[in-house]
Amino acid sequence: MGLELIKRVLLRWRESLEAAETTRLRRWLGAVTLIFIATLLTHKKLTGQGDEPHYMAIAQSLAFDHDLDLANNYGDRANIILGGFLEHGRHARQGRGGVLRPVHDIGMPFLWTPYYALAQTLSRAAARALSSGLVKKTKTNSWGLLKWFMSMSVALAAAFLAIALFDLCLFFSGHKALSFTWALLTILSPPVLTLSFIFMTEVPSALMATLAYREIKLRPERGPLRTLLLGTAVGGLFLIHARNAGLAAGLTLTTAYAMRRSGRSLVAFAAGLALAVAARTLLNWHLWGAWVTTPHAALNMAWTMSALLKEAGARLGGLIFDQQNGLLLNGPAYLLVLPGIALLLRSSRAVFIEISLPVLGYLALVLAPFANIHGWGGGPGFTQLGRFLVPIAPFLSLAAFKAVCSGPRARRWLWIFGGLQAVITLTIWQRPSLATNFSGETSALWTFLGGRTPAITTFLPSWTFPFTTDLALSGILLAAWIAITWDIVRSPA
Repeated sequence: MGLELIKRVLLRWRESLEAAETTRLRRWLGAVTLIFIATLLTHKKLTGQGDEPHYMAIAQSLAFDHDLDLANNYGDRANIILGGFLEHGRHARQGRGGVLRPVHDIGMPFLWTPYYALAQTLSRAAARALSSGLVKKTKTNSWGLLKWFMSMSVALAAAFLAIALFDLCLFFSGHKALSFTWALLTILSPPVLTLSFIFMTEVPSALMATLAYREIKLRPERGPLRTLLLGTAVGGLFLIHARNAGLAAGLTLTTAYAMRRSGRSLVAFAAGLALAVAARTLLNWHLWGAWVTTPHAALNMAWTMSALLKEAGARLGGLIFDQQNGLLLNGPAYLLVLPGIALLLRSSRAVFIEISLPVLGYLALVLAPFANIHGWGGGPGFTQLGRFLVPIAPFLSLAAFKAVCSGPRARRWLWIFGGLQAVITLTIWQRPSLATNFSGETSALWTFLGGRTPAITTFLPSWTFPFTTDLALSGILLAAWIAITWDIVRSPA
């Protein structure tokens, strides 16, 4: 009886979505995403720590001082960021002329400057308007309010990301219900969900990259101005974060592949790309006296080839299998990526090339120890679950969507993976702090899900310091993944 009821509800869901106008579905998808993340913000979480307040300090300097001299933004007890106790530590260094400069890229704070100015003004005003007793009881001081405002701005970016992903899924499949559901599942699951309320670069990077690819696919015929803006957006990924250089390079190749028969469009795109890269280069020279590198993003060429390959392999294994930050254990819906890739190779090689290039370009820099000193988890201390995977998560999702659309066999697996994903998503929704992990420890999420002893984390691989057992457990997961892939690909219909 219960199963029949579920089937009827799902059938009704599909019918109503297929009958709805596309514009209305896009609005509903954005609204549902935003509301879900907003309700998540009412629960205890670890925000306002790590890199996040330092990105706010950059935005504050741009908004109120109109410069990038952060000397007066740190150690100022009147600063509402961290209640006036913000110290720069390794997040700012002396640049050219002895001026204290931010080591983080300024692209995201620059884009958020008008919003940040409004958010800080409202936070101060609202805190003053509240009685001291109410502030103490509800902890709604100016810093708490500012964190909420900044979190909601990233949540809004996540909502637009959901809409962009829906548009692409609908373009590839023509199925409204399936596209709506898959876009919602992707955004409300790790790794996107766990960064969807934190003022850092990952979700904005994913949004900009996805919007660029949507522009490429949905508007094959565009004017020179729009193509120029497309190139500027792709180059702007590098301005948002140096780690996005590989993502921008991959998207550039994707664009060149898509526009290979239109020389005029390629020229306009190249002009926009050059404009953004030149802006980043000149800014970097102004701040640090170097064209590309910074104290935070410098090349280390002391690696031998054998050590480099070993470290890159360990990073790849961690990104896929690790219990703290790995994709498969925390985002089981992404188990459909491998079958999707196989099916794309069989039937849609052009699409495979287009979505593979950004992923491979991005991973090339993340995996390379000479270019990325932060490993695959985000460096020492604490990090959000799957942080480094967020910018390419939409492209991985599009690959997995190919498997979702392939037929009943894949849908049966989707029921299993979707059920696991729902458990993980609802757990994080109730306890967002579980999405934060500390280096060298077991997964906070899986420790909670495991309950009492024996801890489930004992049977899950950890790649922080991998032992033989971790390699063996990862091998078992890989074998199961290949078996699932074979089951879907051998008879997709």
